[in-house]
Amino acid sequence: MNFKVLLIKPNILARKGFTSRGMMIPPIGLAYIAQSLIDIGCDTSIIDMVAEDPDNYWPLNETHDFWGMGDDALVKRIGELEPDLIGIGGFTNQFGRIRDIAKIIKKRYGKLKIVIGGVHATGLPRHTLENIDADYLIIGDGEKPMTDLVTALHGGDMTVVESIDGLCWKKNGSTIINQRKYFNNDIDELPWPGRALFNHTQYKAHNVPMPLITSRSCPLRCTFCGAHTISGKKWRGRSPVDVADEVEYVVKRLGYKSVAFYDDAANVISERLVLICEEIARRKLDFRLTIPSGLIIKYITEELLLGLKKLGVIGIALSIEHSDEQMRNNVIKKKVSMEKIEKVIDLCEKHKLLALGNFVIGMPGETETTLQRLLTFIREKSKKFSNISVFVATPFPGTEFYNQCLANGLIEDPAKNDFLDLDTYTPSISLKGLPLDTLLQYKNEMERTFQMVRGPDYPSERIREIFRKPNDKGARYVEKCYFAD
Repeated sequence: MNFKVLLIKPNILARKGFTSRGMMIPPIGLAYIAQSLIDIGCDTSIIDMVAEDPDNYWPLNETHDFWGMGDDALVKRIGELEPDLIGIGGFTNQFGRIRDIAKIIKKRYGKLKIVIGGVHATGLPRHTLENIDADYLIIGDGEKPMTDLVTALHGGDMTVVESIDGLCWKKNGSTIINQRKYFNNDIDELPWPGRALFNHTQYKAHNVPMPLITSRSCPLRCTFCGAHTISGKKWRGRSPVDVADEVEYVVKRLGYKSVAFYDDAANVISERLVLICEEIARRKLDFRLTIPSGLIIKYITEELLLGLKKLGVIGIALSIEHSDEQMRNNVIKKKVSMEKIEKVIDLCEKHKLLALGNFVIGMPGETETTLQRLLTFIREKSKKFSNISVFVATPFPGTEFYNQCLANGLIEDPAKNDFLDLDTYTPSISLKGLPLDTLLQYKNEMERTFQMVRGPDYPSERIREIFRKPNDKGARYVEKCYFAD
């Protein structure tokens, strides 16, 4: 096929004064699409704008910088690669940057076609396509619609283009949205991601774990999460042997010492993940595993924790969300009992696994009473946590929470929003009877309380770094310092 595609991961937004090294994550979603294109004979490239120039920070405004490759360097690379189609994917707070990149490309290479994808584009397809100078937008998982689009464009048949499942496009000034009907239920059929296109030199230089996905979607319906928006409502898991084969390839062929499972919900079927652990352990691979998104507490078993520890897992992120049952189970819809939460925390302590507690505050229904309950819980349990993260509820497009906020006038109409300041650290919605500054005060107090209980010399940042990038040195540090008798 005489057709070239360039896939771009845009710059990341970084708060001034904060390093974003933990966000240098190889774009595994783009790599899945890339390999699907390669398999139909398409000449495909990937540019990770962060990995291309990881020491470059340039200002957006008084509070934030962009991180990575600059505009001139990108334009030059596009000229060298001469693609027929450019795909750009990203998250909600990258929307403004994607818009600017598309504008720059169209200004320099006017007739070059652009397609947008990713979680934000899927959550707000019409708004995204109407506010970005792009030709197409793909809703949901991109492998099949992208290969269908490339095949149709290469053949020059616009009637085929306009019938592609999950594709959005512009016609006579209107935005047309094709309903998404197709979901790949057997994800073992998908090719492994095209990691040959990655900048491995930079990832290895910064000790970045190589991402790997063992399943797609999540059966839970947490109101602040949009996992099912992009991957569908049905959870699908890969076979243990296929996962182990891919891990072996990453470790032996690509030379990575750490691998990260970036599933939304890796342990929906706990027995499957146990079998994955056993199959990988049988191969005696020299690497350590991390699971940045954590595990679903209601499905965690003691057998699973033991299996993960054999693969070098140092700790588990536990998305507890809230200690108040009404907030946790009815507002957030996590649907897990406090009895189960406490049992899992105790199991982590029993087997010397770090437990990172993740919490969310500021959902509708939050009051100072519920915040006090959570503060008390953190104070009482701090000795059992290696660290805590207190996130502020943020209405991301594609979530039930976003739709609630929009319907109740708590957020701006998307047409007036560039989403650049949307993060999980800064309050963005005002709740009745709970001012933003009060919410932020509670967040800070929870974090201070943890540190006070743990003591002034407790190495919070060191523990967090070990979580992100596990290695033998970190494991020895944990055994010696954190679990010292």
